[in-house]
Amino acid sequence: MEMVTQPNVSWKLLREIMVNSMQMKHRMNQVKEIARSKTALNSSITFGGNFANTLLSLVCTIFVSRALGPTEFGILATFNALMATLIGLTDFGLGTTAIKLISKYLEPERRKASVVMNVIVKLELGTGIIVAIIGLLFAGPIAHVLGGSQFIVPVKLAFISGAFMTAAAYYGTFFAAYGQFIKNALVNFSGAVLRLGFVLLLFTAAKLNLDNALIAYTAVPVMFFFIGLSFIPRDFLFRP
Repeated sequence: MEMVTQPNVSWKLLREIMVNSMQMKHRMNQVKEIARSKTALNSSITFGGNFANTLLSLVCTIFVSRALGPTEFGILATFNALMATLIGLTDFGLGTTAIKLISKYLEPERRKASVVMNVIVKLELGTGIIVAIIGLLFAGPIAHVLGGSQFIVPVKLAFISGAFMTAAAYYGTFFAAYGQFIKNALVNFSGAVLRLGFVLLLFTAAKLNLDNALIAYTAVPVMFFFIGLSFIPRDFLFRP
């Protein structure tokens, strides 16, 4: 009896091994296809750009923290936090919707894509202007809430920086809709390079104090706005 069942058991085991091997090979082929796909390439570019930006920001923070004392570095940190908050509050979810609409109409009906881009640009620029006005008008009360009059200038500069970053929020949207991920990564990387460059110059010249740091951190979004403006697709200039 054992001599009869043993071959059957061995055959079933061999067949199961062969099936698992074929399934594993199929999955590996799927992984290879995904890795070679355009989506994977674009994701890698985006990840690489974000990683490089984060690394440069970390280096920049190290130099700034060494040059400033705890109190001044805390004020600069408040400036950065306020600017990031403003950018987050003015993100109305337009990016995802705009990417879908622009991508949908870009090839078959470019005119409609241009109309969407034109509307997005006007909304973002208008939001940026509103942010700047609010900051200039209410810098005093906001500074009082944050801790006192020493925050007035940082608050004003944070609102100015936030205004330019808000106005430039559509850059990434346009690049993504057009599939220009390398341009998007390079434009974002330019901002991190500029900030680190300013910090290194000030640090080397022994002039990296709070005032100069705030000026440098404010100048970068302004320059970033104009740098990105020269690289984005020009279809938004269409006038409906």
